Amino acid sequence: MLTKTIITRGNEKLDALLLSPVCTLLEYRNKGIASMLIRHSFSLAKDKGFKAVFLVGEPEYYNRFGFTSIVNFGIIDTGDIPTQYTMGLELEKGFLGTKGGTISIC
Repeated sequence: MLTKTIITRGNEKLDALLLSPVCTLLEYRNKGIASMLIRHSFSLAKDKGFKAVFLVGEPEYYNRFGFTSIVNFGIIDTGDIPTQYTMGLELEKGFLGTKGGTISIC
């Protein structure tokens, strides 16, 4: 599921998306279905004009899709989730840059 969120940079507001949850029935796990759904969601998001996706999840899993810690973009989550689990992905290269900002991931 993708839901809309906002990155705040001073007076600037940037639209982005949150990805969550990603799940498949047990009998369909380890068959690439979740990966296919995630990649397809990126395509749909780009078609709608979104340029970044964020999530809370296991880095070992989500790094394969290009997600990295939001710290790398200078973005701070307003919640109290450990930074290694708050990740972002630029759908348009350079969109987030390192300008910073805040986001509410959960």
